[in-house]
Amino acid sequence: MGSPARNTSFLLSVGNACCGFREAFVSERNMKIHTVAATLGVMLGIWTSLDRMGWLFLSSAIVLMFLCELFNTAIETTVNYISTDRHPLAKRAKDVSAAACLVSAMYAVIVGIVLFAPPIWEQIKH
Repeated sequence: MGSPARNTSFLLSVGNACCGFREAFVSERNMKIHTVAATLGVMLGIWTSLDRMGWLFLSSAIVLMFLCELFNTAIETTVNYISTDRHPLAKRAKDVSAAACLVSAMYAVIVGIVLFAPPIWEQIKH
């Protein structure tokens, strides 16, 4: 059996990647939640007039969360494809990839608190 054909077109590769993102968004509840959270973060960033460093931290938190969720989805899909049987190693792979999502979500929450709590607190005080 030969190796699968490679995409010879850059645009085809980009199209496939967009299909993958769309598939994850449609099929994964957490991708929808992260999209709402990212949109809220960007709106708060505009409202608070984040500086360049703030935008850097906010965008890194958003990108990290999406990356972890995409890898988590890929790992879970691959494990499910390989076998529908319950196996300790399959559980471990899924749990560890989910843990990566949790860590990145905690990072995003910390970034959000550091960036947005002070200006929101100032608005509440006045």
